[in-house]
Amino acid sequence: MNTGGGSDVKKKKVFYDEYSGSFYTESKMEALQRQSDYRSKMAGVLNRSEAARLKVKHNTVRAAQHIFDMKNDRERTMFQENLRDHQAYKQVLDNIVKERGKDQDWDDRYGIYGPGVSRHELDSEVQKQLHEMSPVVRRKRAAEFLLSQRKRVEVFDRKKNTPELLEKVHKKRMERIEKENVVDETPRKNPKLILPPITVTLRKEDTRSSLEVTNDMSQLPTVFVTQRSNI
Repeated sequence: MNTGGGSDVKKKKVFYDEYSGSFYTESKMEALQRQSDYRSKMAGVLNRSEAARLKVKHNTVRAAQHIFDMKNDRERTMFQENLRDHQAYKQVLDNIVKERGKDQDWDDRYGIYGPGVSRHELDSEVQKQLHEMSPVVRRKRAAEFLLSQRKRVEVFDRKKNTPELLEKVHKKRMERIEKENVVDETPRKNPKLILPPITVTLRKEDTRSSLEVTNDMSQLPTVFVTQRSNI
């Protein structure tokens, strides 16, 4: 008896009928249906196996990526902190140079910074500089600067009624317009053109003579000599 599951559809199962006491084989469609069901189950098993392998591989890659990201974040944080510390230390040294540059009797035999400027000795100053370089302090300092540059709003006396306040505003506006008109109506002086003295040198054979002409706008017009005349 064939148990089925082969690749050949022609293979059929043989069944025994107890009532009739005879043997009979399954039809071609029944054999094809049986083999299709079997192969479908086997395909499902293979698919589940591949899905399990893929899940394991995916978890492995995700864990490795997580470890890689954690390592990069830790190294980036460490490098950023070292860079901030280096910048703060450099700023402290620059401040020392500026302060000692004001001293005319400063002896630079020990360098431009002098003794006592190691990182350990300047730790307190570096910590203060790190605090000044923090984003919170920088934003606060920028906000205070913008607030100081802001045009101050005029505060009116709230004890006065509305007509008095409107009259005061109108009066200030008219005073500002009058000042602008006075500035516009101020006569402008025309600039006077004053040319420098012109020196002309005439050459004839071996003799040389110099003639210096001084320009005076009130007496003579300005004269420019462009070429020598034969007259």
